[in-house]
Amino acid sequence: MDSISYNAYQEMAHYYANEVNRKPYNALYERPGTISLLPDLNGLRVLDAGCGAGFMSKWVVDHGAHSVIGVDFSENMLAFANSNIDQRCQYHLHDLNQPMDFIQNEVVDLVVSSLTLHYLNDLDMIFSEFFRVLQRNGRVVFSIHHPSMILDMHQLENYFQTQYLKDWWNTPNGPVEVTHIHRPLRDYSEAIYKNGFLIEMIEEPMPLSSMQNIDPQAFQLLSTKPRFLFFRLVKQEP
Repeated sequence: MDSISYNAYQEMAHYYANEVNRKPYNALYERPGTISLLPDLNGLRVLDAGCGAGFMSKWVVDHGAHSVIGVDFSENMLAFANSNIDQRCQYHLHDLNQPMDFIQNEVVDLVVSSLTLHYLNDLDMIFSEFFRVLQRNGRVVFSIHHPSMILDMHQLENYFQTQYLKDWWNTPNGPVEVTHIHRPLRDYSEAIYKNGFLIEMIEEPMPLSSMQNIDPQAFQLLSTKPRFLFFRLVKQEP
């Protein structure tokens, strides 16, 4: 499999599954930001697109969702998701660069996708699939790298050029190379509108105040420079 960062997530699975609940950027910034945009979950059927080790899948069923279909391309990540046995969560090994043929039309009420879409090659395809599997007036909540973060970190000469960029993430076993795709924000808005969605909300949240004691440097940075960008979309019928 040659999907972007597949090898990286296979390699980082153990570290990610064991540390992500404590990492300030995830536990005190990205997850609260995503959760703040979720609708009332009571009875909803949810697709967790890029579910990783299953944190969000478990969170939504514990907060009222009826069931979750979790999808990820990493066998090692899904091994951790499946280790937390919950019959309400069904996990599927699948590359989101390909259509989700195992999911029928209009069978979910909500799609959640945390920090996943900037690894996918075709935004039109994934938003088209989200539209297909969602019920009428279904919603999508997703987070991506904030364009200002990419400009800041990579010193891009051309913001408007779609390009593959590499980062190095520190782990206990040494640095791991992670590749992602930078796109201008207009590419996301065009794919969203073209594939039948309207943007209900865009959020640039502050970190939780508890981060100030846990990691004051990260708290200062995230309080002045956004790192992730959050969307809530609603499906529009033709």
